[in-house]
Amino acid sequence: MNLKTIHIEDAFSPQIAQKKNLIGEYLLDFDIDYTDRVGIMNGLSGVGLLLSLFYRNTGNERYLDKLNQTIVLINEKIYCGKETMVSYCSGIAGYAWLILYLKEIDVIEVEIDDYLSDIDTVLLHHLKSMIEKKQFDSLHNAVGIGFYFLKRGRFAIVESIIDGLYGDRIDLYGYLTWSRINTQNNKEIIDFGLAHGIPGTLLFLYKCYLHHVSPAKCSEMIMDNISLMLNYINFSGFPSFFPSVIEIDKLLGYDSSQNVSRLAWCYEDLTALYVLLHLSQSFPIKTDITNMLENVAQRRFYAETLVNDAGFCHGASGIAHIFNRLYLQTDNTVFGESRNYWIFQG
Repeated sequence: MNLKTIHIEDAFSPQIAQKKNLIGEYLLDFDIDYTDRVGIMNGLSGVGLLLSLFYRNTGNERYLDKLNQTIVLINEKIYCGKETMVSYCSGIAGYAWLILYLKEIDVIEVEIDDYLSDIDTVLLHHLKSMIEKKQFDSLHNAVGIGFYFLKRGRFAIVESIIDGLYGDRIDLYGYLTWSRINTQNNKEIIDFGLAHGIPGTLLFLYKCYLHHVSPAKCSEMIMDNISLMLNYINFSGFPSFFPSVIEIDKLLGYDSSQNVSRLAWCYEDLTALYVLLHLSQSFPIKTDITNMLENVAQRRFYAETLVNDAGFCHGASGIAHIFNRLYLQTDNTVFGESRNYWIFQG
């Protein structure tokens, strides 16, 4: 595997560049033998992704060398049987996605079909079981693996996930949607978060729709769940637009004024609205999603955000990432200012 040299001019402000340098030095000193996990959200693939970004941004060969070492170590863990998880978040699906990404940005030279064929076989075996068991979680189950196979261009496999989602819907007072079991209290719930709930599934379906993979089924499921999400929204935005979850047996007569959700990458308000904004590019949504996101961008205090750490999933860096995406997509200075605020909370 040969790694190519890419240099992208560093355009960060001095303050952000200072933080970036601190993170970069930590990455270079990081002991990759410290963890046995290979996941992209909680393991070595995430380290590899960050190393690739630092390499492209700086052109520093040290990041490239560390990336190469990381990939070699991941392969050793997979092929020696030390890694048995397959999910996008924590297992080999995330690593396979990383390889596609590194190839796409021209950082590695590798024959993709040969390199990923064994991993594909393992993932497909587990995917069939997940679909049969109706396990569609974005991070840990079928939809997460679906993001990889969609990027891989294996659309027949993706169609099997779409068919599974289509058949797994339940009728909740006229809305066809998906529920899950809350493992903390064993209650059946609908989840409004990106990581484990409806928005994550909708994002997957929308990507499939844009790739013309089962577009009719995707469109039907997307429209049904847009309607459901808007039905349970608190349009005042106080204390939040969306609930975290709603227990199925409390849906009838639910009072949306009681909505409470954390502001974070894997939770509700910010990511649910972010997904709805994307969907509005192709589907009619008669609600000003941008205005709601601007409202969310003004939240700062802990009581409004429930955020007290710098982590990506639950904390400030994930929020900064989403507002940065919003700023780049809309050029809305409100989102740029919020991005800057959360960057310096990390």
